[in-house]
Amino acid sequence: MERRDEAKTEKLKRFAERLKTEGFLYLPAAYAANSQSLLIEERKNGWTVGLRDEKDHLFPMPCLNLEEMYLKCGEKIDTQILRTLLAEYVRQYEKAEAEGQEEGERLAEIMEHFPDNKLMTLLLPCRDNMWEKNFPGRHIGNTYMLYGVCLLKEKQVKVMAVTWELMEKWQVREEILYQAVGKAMSELFPYEIQDSHHLMGGDFYIVGSKQHCFGLGTLLYEESPLKELAEQKKDDLFVFPLSVHEAAVFPASGWQREMLGELAGEISPFGNELWYYSRDLKQLAFTEKEYEKFQILKKFGTDKGEAWR
Repeated sequence: MERRDEAKTEKLKRFAERLKTEGFLYLPAAYAANSQSLLIEERKNGWTVGLRDEKDHLFPMPCLNLEEMYLKCGEKIDTQILRTLLAEYVRQYEKAEAEGQEEGERLAEIMEHFPDNKLMTLLLPCRDNMWEKNFPGRHIGNTYMLYGVCLLKEKQVKVMAVTWELMEKWQVREEILYQAVGKAMSELFPYEIQDSHHLMGGDFYIVGSKQHCFGLGTLLYEESPLKELAEQKKDDLFVFPLSVHEAAVFPASGWQREMLGELAGEISPFGNELWYYSRDLKQLAFTEKEYEKFQILKKFGTDKGEAWR
């Protein structure tokens, strides 16, 4: 077995050496004129084949796996197959290069001008103050509200976190970020309520965004999925996150709070602390103290609150 592996390794090395010296000849004409166009390197995870490029790229550029090329060529230098493989690779490379340049221009524009209509928030589990060291935001219950810039492109959603350095460059305060998110995010990420599910004899719902990502922030909208469900069910709601993308929502009269807390402790990355939405207050309580306050207001009278806290 060892001899067989050694023989295979030796053949791959010879294949790589030939590509180093003559591989550029099989590239499309614009690259074949330069004998240094093709770059073959041996790395920890195997040999790679790519275009030699001294440019700085925003993202890693694509490369080919030499062993896969070797097998597709029938374990020999097959010029026709090599031309086809390299031509397709060059197309992918040039596409990635163009997309990277476009992305760089977009990021440069964001760096220069405060993108108030592209701001969003991510609700993340608190982790020993690790978030606020690098990112502006605010604590809400057992979460940290972190700000991001949404980069929408066709069906793709990319998010760039707002850093302290970026906030300083924009010359804005955290309060300005908070206000901008309240206006922008509901347009960037419309909410979605999935059909009711059944668990242990009771109904519950999954809520998030229509893009199926970063949907936890939809719970804070003024016109939120919680407000819609509370009115629909004519009930208060228990809530716990399933991830940063979605939450499980339970009509309060049909569920025991203690049991849901145990369930949240088993499956929620945010722990066993339930959130509670008051239909009358139109507010979401994130902590036990806020929940108790809601119960007092419910008993002795309520003041209408605001959804975006």
